[in-house]
Amino acid sequence: AVDGRPHPPTLQEAVTNRGRWAWLGGFPYLQTRNDLESPSGRCGAMSWSADGLALLYLFGGTSSAAFMGDLWTFDYAKARAGGKPEPADWQFQGGSRSGNTNGTATWPAARQYASSWTDAEGGLWLWSGFGSRSANDSAGGYLDDLWRYDTAQKRWARQRSVGMNSGAVPSGKTWAN
Repeated sequence: AVDGRPHPPTLQEAVTNRGRWAWLGGFPYLQTRNDLESPSGRCGAMSWSADGLALLYLFGGTSSAAFMGDLWTFDYAKARAGGKPEPADWQFQGGSRSGNTNGTATWPAARQYASSWTDAEGGLWLWSGFGSRSANDSAGGYLDDLWRYDTAQKRWARQRSVGMNSGAVPSGKTWAN
């Protein structure tokens, strides 16, 4: 939160040839908006680019003191062609729009500050972070699960979860490199 207000949902682009950031869109604090149209403002979210930077994926983070477990895509190519991003450039892909949700066999738990990367096939990977370990867990804890999102099939698959400090994989972390 900033000055007691929720995180503002804004989108910016790095203009590397000019050494600055450019505001692409977002919503001022006082403007009414529909949370069903675009993700709420948040920090600690994980993001990936795919399809030659045509799509930006956004998962989780913290919004208004709740861990988020939703997945959104932003159609970067469409937004750039139109000149200004619109809420319609965002598409909800799944997960819970309410906070502090536990994961399922087919969807990762709500979290913030996880490690994320893409593979050669365009799969989106998510490991660890800090988030909900059980339903309505607002205090959270370190997670040690590994997930892959198949962008073609539009589904998550759990890859591994062996338990904290088992020695088989690194224990749950945030900001892991």
